[in-house]
Amino acid sequence: MKINDSGLWEAFLGICKHGNFSKTSQAMNIPLPVLSKKIARLEDHLGVRLFHRTTRSVSMTHEATAILPQVQNLFEDMSQLENFFQDQTQNLSGTIRITTAPFVANNLLIPLLDEFIKLHPKVRIELNVSEEVLNMVESNLDLAIRIQEPTGSDLVFKKLIPNHLMFCASPEYLKKVRTPLSHPKDLKNHHVYLLNSLRKCRFESDVGTVDQFVKPTPIFCNNGEFITKLALNSLGIILRAEIDVRQHIAEGRLVQVLKKHPVLPFGNLHLVIPNRKYVLPRVRALMAFLSDRIH
Repeated sequence: MKINDSGLWEAFLGICKHGNFSKTSQAMNIPLPVLSKKIARLEDHLGVRLFHRTTRSVSMTHEATAILPQVQNLFEDMSQLENFFQDQTQNLSGTIRITTAPFVANNLLIPLLDEFIKLHPKVRIELNVSEEVLNMVESNLDLAIRIQEPTGSDLVFKKLIPNHLMFCASPEYLKKVRTPLSHPKDLKNHHVYLLNSLRKCRFESDVGTVDQFVKPTPIFCNNGEFITKLALNSLGIILRAEIDVRQHIAEGRLVQVLKKHPVLPFGNLHLVIPNRKYVLPRVRALMAFLSDRIH
């Protein structure tokens, strides 16, 4: 019969150490009757007597003497195991496997992961950059950063920030075309490049959806980074995530247009893990770090 209550073995070790029920009761801070019942249960489970008791003394039986070293080793191993995971929490190490879209990896994660690795030099990051939504369990992934809210019942997620969108173009393109850009209807006079997934996004001003105001373009691509480069090369206007273009705008390579007619956010950025139980300390630390830095 298995003994699932480690407290029975702790009581056994206590009496072996102190040689007395009363002293053990005081040392373990449990009532004497409770201690006696623990030993009685243990003896009942094992089918042997562990202690010779008299009114004045307690001595170990042959059986108790025989198993004592094994029980001591077992509790020492358990203590070392607990200390190991405490050390893991304080001194993080090991690999964290992450997946996310290219524009998040290139424009958001690079400086943040560099900072995290400097804080925890024994941690290694494996980054799977893909437009595809991967199965986290089958792909052995610890963490995902996704735009759309996960639908799987086994996934746990935390919202970070809205995925804001903006129309933008290069200063050179805007000088070249010299056509008005004050209303969404003006987009029909331009080549507007965007991912198919953004075509049904609505304008905040409730004038309609994006696809009502854009015409077919001479170049089509389902890669966001390529679309951004089309604008950098002055080939037209793009609709991209703010995360993807904000550095280009800050450095003057792109200019936001239609500021008075913003598009509603396309979902939110989420941190996603396969399940809530047994999250590795290094993964939990990275989640807390990203939640603090991404805003």
